[in-house]
Amino acid sequence: MASAHTWKFFRAGGFHQVQLDSGVGRRTQAGLRCRQVRRYLRCHRRYPGVRGQRHPSLKLWQIPLAVIGLMLAISLPSMALAWFKLKKRNLGPILHACGWAINARALINIPFGTALTGLPHLPAGAQRALFDPYAEKKPLWPYLLGAVLLMAALVWAWYAGYFA
Repeated sequence: MASAHTWKFFRAGGFHQVQLDSGVGRRTQAGLRCRQVRRYLRCHRRYPGVRGQRHPSLKLWQIPLAVIGLMLAISLPSMALAWFKLKKRNLGPILHACGWAINARALINIPFGTALTGLPHLPAGAQRALFDPYAEKKPLWPYLLGAVLLMAALVWAWYAGYFA
């Protein structure tokens, strides 16, 4: 004898009520209930404010704002800490990060900062070398590839009769 059961459950968006049929001669009531509830949930996915979609989605103009908000949420605390440390004008943590063992506070005042950022003059008789001998060499293969393609185009044009 088949009997119907009503089962209530909570899903995103509110309470749902499912009418379950118990099949005669099939599995146990609990297994049948789980299978029918899974089938119901597969067919009736509901989210608040979005009807007919599986997942709540952002509009196209909201995606860049969400990315910027995520970046700010991650980087804003570290930027604030760096700002507060730089505001103290203490050279000790910077030198400590470079491997120097500085235990005292090395405060940067105006004359000390000027001495650190001064640009030295060239000695008498010295010349500036504008050529960097250690710069990376430019690769040769793009020029060779261009020359081979140009030659292939000229040969094709010759056989096609463009130079007749």
